[in-house]
Amino acid sequence: MIDPDPLLDRLETNVQAVTDTEKAACMDSLATARVMVDRVIASWDAQVPDEPHDQAVIEVASDLYFRRTARNGVMSVTDSELQPFRINRDPLASARPILRPWLPAGMGVA
Repeated sequence: MIDPDPLLDRLETNVQAVTDTEKAACMDSLATARVMVDRVIASWDAQVPDEPHDQAVIEVASDLYFRRTARNGVMSVTDSELQPFRINRDPLASARPILRPWLPAGMGVA
């Protein structure tokens, strides 16, 4: 039996995924986020500890998850007291501050 992915549980909680469709979208977002974050880390040959790595993956996966419902980059909300807001076009933007301490100075995350 395959061990459950602890990051998947964290992501589902973070984005409040309840339905099977939402949970499937979480799985897809998480897989893509892992590839994106790992590629950035590998490109700088950086050694990032597990916890910041995992947090960066969760942040990127959350951005990717919410993109699926953000028409033209604008996230609509169901609460009448909240205004629609624009989501980040670069899903790695939320990972940059998390990964910055382990990347070369001045290089950032490209």
